[in-house]
Amino acid sequence: MRWHQWFIIKIEAIAMLKAAFRHKPRDYNTLVTNATIILLISPGQEYHEGEKFKATVELLNRSGFAKCHVMVGDTNYRHTLQIEHKSPNDCYWRAKIMGQHWVARNSNILQQLAIPYEIFHWDRWLCHPRYNDYKQQVDNLFDNEPSFREAFLFSANKFVRRFCNADIDIHFAIQQSLEYLKEECAVIMPLWAELGYQHIVYPGNMLKAMETTYQQTVLPMKRLIYWYPLRFKRLVEAEDSVCNYKQVA
Repeated sequence: MRWHQWFIIKIEAIAMLKAAFRHKPRDYNTLVTNATIILLISPGQEYHEGEKFKATVELLNRSGFAKCHVMVGDTNYRHTLQIEHKSPNDCYWRAKIMGQHWVARNSNILQQLAIPYEIFHWDRWLCHPRYNDYKQQVDNLFDNEPSFREAFLFSANKFVRRFCNADIDIHFAIQQSLEYLKEECAVIMPLWAELGYQHIVYPGNMLKAMETTYQQTVLPMKRLIYWYPLRFKRLVEAEDSVCNYKQVA
């Protein structure tokens, strides 16, 4: 009787989720040197949680940017929360708590950032001394520029269509969505541009309202903002392990 040792290679497939920028400017490598990237967060959205958010952080670690500012868009949601909850004060605190919970829930992933980072909540920008000026500029454009107003109405209607509740007041929902958009666009476009921010990463494409705000408020300042939408892809990596088995011949 002889003993033979058989070596069986066991292949285990590991599916890894990876994030990538859907597009980058031609001179990307030059632009990112010593630059800060804004990681714009919508608390509660699935792409800013768990596996997808971890993949986003891993992307930023290899992106070449020098710093990351994590912008938690929380209290701006008070406008759209009112569509179903009505009370402005209650909705403000709901939105604020959403942001706090998001940071606590994702702190372990944020700590994996290999570049220096800071976390900012939305109220920081509402209290900025230049915010009211830019909000007034957006309001004036909405009131006086038909193409500007049309872009905002398009984005607001697109948002309202997400609601499945047929009992909502559609007119009120659109008005609240418009307030949300005006506030968001005033901060993200002219205010952040004035402060020197140029790079924003967010999973989705720029909204039509955001695009027209960029064209009407940022370009006249002779500034540029680069928006980096994301794509996620699951890659399968093989991991080998050797198992030893003995068999009687």
